[in-house]
Amino acid sequence: MPAMAVTLPVQVVRDKPKLLDQVRDVIRRKSLFGAHGRGVCGLARKASGHALKIRRFFLMHYVYVLRSTSDGGLYIGYSANLRKRFQQHAQGDSFATSYRGPWKLIYYEAYTEQPDALGRERYLKSGGGRRFLQLQLAHYLKKNPICGAPRE
Repeated sequence: MPAMAVTLPVQVVRDKPKLLDQVRDVIRRKSLFGAHGRGVCGLARKASGHALKIRRFFLMHYVYVLRSTSDGGLYIGYSANLRKRFQQHAQGDSFATSYRGPWKLIYYEAYTEQPDALGRERYLKSGGGRRFLQLQLAHYLKKNPICGAPRE
C-alpha cells in the first residue's frame, strides 16, 4: 500500500489551524501503528505469524479497590477507563465516594471482557470476596489496618 499523502488548499490551512493539527495527528497515528497503514492488527499478524485479533486497541475493563484516607474504608468498583474514573473519585464527582475522600488506589485487576470484570466486582463485594482481598492485601493491611476490621 503506498504512503498516504495529504494536501490541503492554502486557504483552508490559514482559516483552520486546528484542522491542520488534526490531519497531522492522523498521519502520526498511522505511522505509530505500523508501516503502510496496516495498524496494530497488521503488526500483530506480522509478529505472530497467524491472524491475531486485537480488539479495540487493547480495551481493558478494570475492577479496583480504593481506600479512603479520611476514614480508612474501602470502595470496590468497575470501570473501562481506570484513570478517568479515579480522577472522578479524587475530585468528588462520584456520588458514592464524594463525601469520604481523598482516595488512594490500593488494588486493581484488568480483564479483556466486560462480563468477567463485572462478575469479579460482584464477587469482591461479597463476603468471600472481602476475605480474598484481606488475604491478597495482607502485607498492606498489616502496615495500614482498616478501622473496625475484626481482630483475629
